[in-house]
Amino acid sequence: MSQWSNNFRKPLLIFYLVVIYGIASFGWWCYLLLDKNYREFEQQKTILELRHKQENKAGDFRDTERYGEIEDDYYSQIYMIVGEGAVFLLILIAGIYKIRSTFFREIELANQQKNFLLSITHELKSPLSSIKLALQTLGRKDLSEDNKQKVVTNSLQDTERLEDLVNNILLATKIEEGRYSSEFEIIDLIPLVNDIVDKQKRGTDHQIDTSIYHDLTVKGDRHALRSVITNLLENAIKYSPSKEPISVTVKERDGMAVIYVADRGQGIPDQEKARVFNKFYRIGNEDTRSTKGAGLGLFLVKSIMAYHDGTAWIRNNEPQGAVVKVMMPVLQQ
Repeated sequence: MSQWSNNFRKPLLIFYLVVIYGIASFGWWCYLLLDKNYREFEQQKTILELRHKQENKAGDFRDTERYGEIEDDYYSQIYMIVGEGAVFLLILIAGIYKIRSTFFREIELANQQKNFLLSITHELKSPLSSIKLALQTLGRKDLSEDNKQKVVTNSLQDTERLEDLVNNILLATKIEEGRYSSEFEIIDLIPLVNDIVDKQKRGTDHQIDTSIYHDLTVKGDRHALRSVITNLLENAIKYSPSKEPISVTVKERDGMAVIYVADRGQGIPDQEKARVFNKFYRIGNEDTRSTKGAGLGLFLVKSIMAYHDGTAWIRNNEPQGAVVKVMMPVLQQ
């Protein structure tokens, strides 16, 4: 569970108090019914005993047919109370569990949304500040042509970063709302991967090694697949120590195009491997996290792969780090 918000503590306390009150009321209700049933049984038994003595009947009144009927009715009432109570208790427990699960999901969602807003603020502020500084620098008359070109190049990179962020947000929204649609086309996967790797190399000090075993043709959304590969590489770069190598492997296996992106970062704990594919989910807390990101990258990767009849998952790298693997069908000639 992510960081607790003080706004949820009071409702949670009230919820637990209501649960305790409900369980206590249920227990008191069962006790009263059982006690009432016992008192009625004792009363009927006493009346039957007095009548038996008044009529001077031989034998014990407990051996009479009427006593048997009273006793059967007494135990029938017990079974009915216990049975109905058990059913009610199960329904009550199921309801409490469902409400509690929903409540904690809302807490987690609220924290994820908070983290998303914080991270989006950081993601937007950095390139905007850089672009503003670049425009101010370009306004200087003593700036050489070489320096102007460098400033323009850096500004274009920041603009591309903003554009990628906005496109990721829009794409994630369309996927979640079921509005994502695209005309698939035949794509040569290898040039696409090489182009993205070359672009990422220009903006990082990491060595990115590629191992490509086959020419692979797939049918898909070029923009979406570009987003998948870009997000995988950007994640590997963000979470790897400076200058640590990153490897990209592309190959065919059992009629599937398989892409591996491996880094040597801190890796992902086993209990987090499935959760990192959730929208907005990021390991840790936004207040203390040092890496950039909005928690959309792996969500988009898995969602886009699903639209391409593929899948995505994570395993540990050796000796350290993580390997993200995506696969989709190869176009059969």
